Amino acid sequence: MLAPSYFRVFEDFELATLDLRFSVRPQQPQHKDIAIIEIANDTLEKIGRWPIKRNWHAAMIDVLSACGAKIIIYDTLFTEESSEDALLIESTRKAGNVYYGFSFEAPKKRKTGIPETEEIDSFLISGLIKHSRGYGFINVIPDRDGKTRRAPLRIKYKDKIYPHLALLAAGEYLGKEVNEITAPLDEDSLTLINFAGKWEDSFMHYSFIDILKSYSLLAEGQTGTINLNELRNKVCFIGLTATGTHDLNPIPLEERYPGLGIHINLFNTIVTDNFLARPDRFVNLFILVVLSLLTVFVTLKTRPLISSIFIASTISLFIILSAALFIFLGIWIDVFYPIIALFLLYLAITFYKYVSEMQKRQLIEKELEVATKIQESFLPENPPEQNQIDIAAKMSPAKQVGGDLYDFVELQDGRTGIMIGDVSGKGVPAALYMARAVSLFRLFSKTSPDTKEAVTRLNDTLSDESKANLFVTLAYLIFDTRKNLLTFSSGGHLPTILLKKGEDVCRLLDVKKGMPLGLMSGEYDQESVSVSSGDIIILYTDGVSEAMSRRREEFGEERLTKAIIKNRELGSRGLLEALDSEISKFAKGAPQHDDITLIVAEIK
Repeated sequence: MLAPSYFRVFEDFELATLDLRFSVRPQQPQHKDIAIIEIANDTLEKIGRWPIKRNWHAAMIDVLSACGAKIIIYDTLFTEESSEDALLIESTRKAGNVYYGFSFEAPKKRKTGIPETEEIDSFLISGLIKHSRGYGFINVIPDRDGKTRRAPLRIKYKDKIYPHLALLAAGEYLGKEVNEITAPLDEDSLTLINFAGKWEDSFMHYSFIDILKSYSLLAEGQTGTINLNELRNKVCFIGLTATGTHDLNPIPLEERYPGLGIHINLFNTIVTDNFLARPDRFVNLFILVVLSLLTVFVTLKTRPLISSIFIASTISLFIILSAALFIFLGIWIDVFYPIIALFLLYLAITFYKYVSEMQKRQLIEKELEVATKIQESFLPENPPEQNQIDIAAKMSPAKQVGGDLYDFVELQDGRTGIMIGDVSGKGVPAALYMARAVSLFRLFSKTSPDTKEAVTRLNDTLSDESKANLFVTLAYLIFDTRKNLLTFSSGGHLPTILLKKGEDVCRLLDVKKGMPLGLMSGEYDQESVSVSSGDIIILYTDGVSEAMSRRREEFGEERLTKAIIKNRELGSRGLLEALDSEISKFAKGAPQHDDITLIVAEIK
């Protein structure tokens, strides 16, 4: 992850983010003494196509000297001799403050830390070398995307170090030796150019031909279009800016920017001491490591929603911080790759958490499968087979394990006990409580003569041992085949439904008092009712009556009793399946939110 940052794999994209920062910041300080004299379209239309005759340049030097210009800088290569050279050389000699440019072959970085070159591309004619104030190279180094953002301040050629034209002029203006001027350099020993603004919006612009005209009119006692007094003590840069010429370059702010402007901005950067700086690779690596560790920690330790808000906020704040550092301090830190790296890191950790959770869930699923089998072992596999009563039962947990419970007990004297219960809550805690309740019920039902004593003893034990804030509703019935008598007790459970043979209305069997088991000690009531052949007894948990449809309607007791009456002739197993089918049709695929348990008993 760190390698792309160190080797700057995404440098093209990073340069694009730098250009964006250039475009959003306000205009930079522009030295008041800089004046641009453009050889633009209007000049070429009046004095001929480029290159113009050198006597025009001689005349411009004379005019600027007469106007009191402090420094005259020519961003034009005079490399070949011509018939007008004598005028230009003489004007240069008399002015004494003219600087000229020349160019090297493309320099390369060397071990010395200063770019070196082996050839001079275009050098000055000898007369200008002798009589100029100085001369410097005008090379700039385009970045890999072709835009100009950097320039060498010094180039080594044949064991001699030459200054850039802008550096040479800045030393003259500041009254310093060139070697006394220092600037932040990048790893290629180049200086970032701090462009003040777009070409038309920065510095003072003057037309080459308009200056000459204004001076001529002034000599005749007339007023020209330019106040030449404005040029006094100015640093005058002269160069070609006409459209369609070769000296137009892409920069961060514009696609076609005059080469003259690049040197002016470098001069302005030096004299205003408004340099840009890019921290080295290790600083950017440190920032990336800190942000990455923070992202890893937060993403691993927080929920997905919190971590997504964090990564979005971190990226946004990082973009704002990087823009603020560039605008206010001139510091260019990497933005593109850190953003991509953080986002990919966030996705990777989120995916890792997802896979981990899936593995944990699979492990839990396996454990729950075992728990389901264990829970099933606490429940009877099949109802007891009796000549006097036919019993069918079915339990459908809402989760893999549930809190519903039921049991059948074969007692002395041909009696049969039926128990059904529902633990508060769902899932594993309810299943564990259910297992405890079934175990205790089997103990007390075998040793208690009636339903009242069995339920009372079970409640007392659960209340004494309860530490989980759970409770269980429970109904316990005993059918006496000799007396055809049904005795029952209830601890807060739903009433048992009794459908007598020959009747079309279901009876609800309940006791006057009986709180859920496991809350507090207390006695329970017991009731009895006579039954006969053909009578049907239904026990169920609230998962039946509270089964939800997609419209959020409950199945309810009324639908249950109607279904019982409608399917009464099907026998206990057939009636059980019919009731289960009615509940499924009503839900129509809606998720089951509670355990469902049904017991159907028919007196033979």
